[in-house]
Amino acid sequence: MAESIAIVSVVSTAAVGLGVPLINSRLERNRFRLESNKERADEIRSVLDSAAQAVVGALKPLAVLVPAGVPEPTEAQPPGWTPEMSSVLDEFEAAYIEVGRQQRRLAVRLGSDSPVVLAYGLLVTQIGLLYNALEVSRAENKELDLNQLRAKRPKLFDIEEAFHDEAANLLRPASDS
Repeated sequence: MAESIAIVSVVSTAAVGLGVPLINSRLERNRFRLESNKERADEIRSVLDSAAQAVVGALKPLAVLVPAGVPEPTEAQPPGWTPEMSSVLDEFEAAYIEVGRQQRRLAVRLGSDSPVVLAYGLLVTQIGLLYNALEVSRAENKELDLNQLRAKRPKLFDIEEAFHDEAANLLRPASDS
């Protein structure tokens, strides 16, 4: 009987001696994984915020060049491009370049087939189409066709909304889905 108690004592000590470090190791790995996931989510949130701000930066000069609303019948667009219009288009170009840079950042972090990246890519494409139309008009010193450009604005804002929805879905915790 004394031998069996000694054997049980040695076995239980060995089990505790081996089990506690294994359990601690597993708990530490889980804690590290949770911290890594949180840091990655924070980084993605930061990139998404930067991307959204880049779009706002592109829309500000666009709003100056192509004001919302329907032009009054008496509203006269000055022939050709004024220096002020050209300066605003230069701002729009810089903002368009930044939007493209943010698209690449998103693609690196989320993959080019991510719904967020695809929605942002559509946004970049629409901004690019507007930029190109404006640049051609400036290069040829033509009058802006405000009605044609205004017609593209709602689509741009619909695509921006789709990007916001995809970004929110990405950031939503799995338990909310």
